[in-house]
Amino acid sequence: MKYHFVITILGVFFSICTLSAQRTNATVVFADGTHSAGLIKVVNTDELWFKNSGYSETKVFYFRSIDKILFDSNGEEIEIVRRYLKDSNKGIILEWVYHGDVVLYKISNELRIDIPNFKQNNVFQLLGSTLEASSNAYFIGKDDENTVQYLGQDSWAMTGLRKALKKYLKDCPALVEKINRNEFTEKEVVEIVTFYDEECK
Repeated sequence: MKYHFVITILGVFFSICTLSAQRTNATVVFADGTHSAGLIKVVNTDELWFKNSGYSETKVFYFRSIDKILFDSNGEEIEIVRRYLKDSNKGIILEWVYHGDVVLYKISNELRIDIPNFKQNNVFQLLGSTLEASSNAYFIGKDDENTVQYLGQDSWAMTGLRKALKKYLKDCPALVEKINRNEFTEKEVVEIVTFYDEECK
């Protein structure tokens, strides 16, 4: 008997999906310091559509003139920016997580697995249920740079974040020693970057 598991991917590349799936209330902050609040929809990593209201004319804004995008997610203000992957010209839309001399960004991913009911010999072998999991893909860069480096993900199936951070922040021996002593977990990415920014100057 074949068992079929329906896997649904939700919110992969959170920052792009949230702003591109439908028009979202947000504030666009431009590089010159001006801003516009209204409904936006990210079209791609180069441009977005903007409306002052649901019935106004659609305008096209280009990311080259945008500093950041601000929008509300369950009462929390989220900052979205465009950066470029290091050693490439590929633009990527990221959520701003931590801003210091070192800047941390992420893309949040959610996975939902729907497991249906099935019968074998008139006996339910598995009750229908839903399993949900989430992970964050992290990127890092310098405050005065427009490029970022991919670090890794904090999901259960993927490790190596501490190793990547230790390599990137190797100019701080105290931090490297703490990582070697396992004083930070794989998920304490923000804490590692905060320690570097506050203690390693």
